[in-house]
Amino acid sequence: MKDHGKITAGLAALTAAAAFGVSAPAIQAVGSQIWLPRPAATTVEPAVLNLAAAQEAVGAELFRRQCVACHGAKGAGDGPAAPVLTPPPADLTDAKRMGEVIDEDLAKIIADGKGSMPAFSKLLKSAQLDALVRYVRSLSAGEGSAKGDSEER
Repeated sequence: MKDHGKITAGLAALTAAAAFGVSAPAIQAVGSQIWLPRPAATTVEPAVLNLAAAQEAVGAELFRRQCVACHGAKGAGDGPAAPVLTPPPADLTDAKRMGEVIDEDLAKIIADGKGSMPAFSKLLKSAQLDALVRYVRSLSAGEGSAKGDSEER
């Protein structure tokens, strides 16, 4: 019967390892208790990283297809069509200017257009718009949501 208890503890440890995604050697069975290692505080789920990377890739592709002609490949407002546009395209790499625009306002500008910029609301789904906002944020040092109102672009 003693061996039966060890086998049961061993099976429980392997089951817990599978359930929590840790290797069996990292699990310790002491008597009838099973000890799992505590995850590191800085652990980020791979699915979250993959989702963020996928969203940025979608945003980059949308930017390449829809925005480069006016804003330029790096978003500096120097695309091939920029010289003939009034007002000129915004410099999306300008951290100070971009830091003054909250994500919701940036999404509204992209969706509804502003100045010489056309509206993209009929071309982009909500998730695509979010991905494009995320990518545009990556072009400036002021990534993330800003505080304040948007200004004329």
